[in-house]
Amino acid sequence: MTAGDFTGGALVLYELGIVVEMAPGDLMLFPDCLITHRNEKANGKRISIVTFTQENIYDYWHREYNMKLRRQTQKYCKKM
Repeated sequence: MTAGDFTGGALVLYELGIVVEMAPGDLMLFPDCLITHRNEKANGKRISIVTFTQENIYDYWHREYNMKLRRQTQKYCKKM
């Protein structure tokens, strides 16, 4: 989630090949151990609110919707 009074500061998601323009109050959810990312330069005051969850939060999605996380099938996650 972003907050503040800013322009610019887009979110770059390398593996997806996209740049997402972020405005104050926007929320983006993605598995950061699978998607290399960065922010472009922002003008003004930009605040990023970041949260982490335990893997067991996904147990519900697996039980209810048979969702499988790619990282469970990979040997490791590589962060840059």
